[in-house]
Amino acid sequence: MPEINSKIKGTLLGTFIGDSLGRPFEGFAPTHIVDQIKNKSIAELLQIGKGRYTDDTQMTIAMAESLIENNGLDQDALIKKFVDAFEPSRGYGVSLSIVLEQVAEGVDWREANRAVFPEGSFGNGASMRIAPLACYFWNESIDAVWNKAIASSEITHAHPQGYLMAAVQAVNIHFLLNNDELNPSRINDHITYLGKKLETAQVSLCKKLEWIANNFQSHKRNSDILINLGNNVLAEESVFSSFFLFLNSYETPEKCFRRAISLGGDTDTIGAMTGALLGSFHGDSAFPQQWLDELEQGEKGLDYLVSLADKFLK
Repeated sequence: MPEINSKIKGTLLGTFIGDSLGRPFEGFAPTHIVDQIKNKSIAELLQIGKGRYTDDTQMTIAMAESLIENNGLDQDALIKKFVDAFEPSRGYGVSLSIVLEQVAEGVDWREANRAVFPEGSFGNGASMRIAPLACYFWNESIDAVWNKAIASSEITHAHPQGYLMAAVQAVNIHFLLNNDELNPSRINDHITYLGKKLETAQVSLCKKLEWIANNFQSHKRNSDILINLGNNVLAEESVFSSFFLFLNSYETPEKCFRRAISLGGDTDTIGAMTGALLGSFHGDSAFPQQWLDELEQGEKGLDYLVSLADKFLK
């Protein structure tokens, strides 16, 4: 039974590992990826991208820093932290880059978050970074985490799909942090909770959630996931696919990671979110040292990420 500090550390490490695993394969077709990874260990796959993380982990680090420095969620402080951390070479999407650039120029985030899309972004940029929030508020109610996730997400993603799916990822992590055993009944209760939270949202969200509920107990091929859930930057696709991959393969983290990056499309974010789920359930012991040895170090690399996790419980 992992202790909560192990689970929090595992959540952040899982994000880093999945992000770095997926980075070299982003945008490639599933058949190409399967061929490239089939004879390589996870450590060898991490070597392909030199263990370097993308905007997913960079924003995750910034989120963790802001929560620690402000003793909780402060929207204005959080957007400033994102702006300060912004490093375009990490692979930020065009829409999110414009939001951060406008805020850096003095535009209020309440205006900048609709700069590209008048109704707001429905991409997965808020979902990919949400893990630290679920960890920081692990001992608060699931409803509190849901509401805080929306508040942290709307500063860049004003569309309901953008911030609601970030909330889904947050409460999925919160659910796993607070459970050491999974069974169909417990999982179904959680899915029912998600359904009630999304019942006023777009029909497509509820349809995808229904497919998860009906199929998580039976093994499904990645091709089934692609057809029914998807693999691109739309938050509803990558968040639900990550959740299903976890439910379908969580017993074996290596297999789960392989399936995540083999899905193709937005592989770094699907990898990062799947990794966060794995870490939040299994704890950091699920990730062998030989995997961690391949991850990027430097000023805000592996050791720094671990130090942030340690501060969450102080």
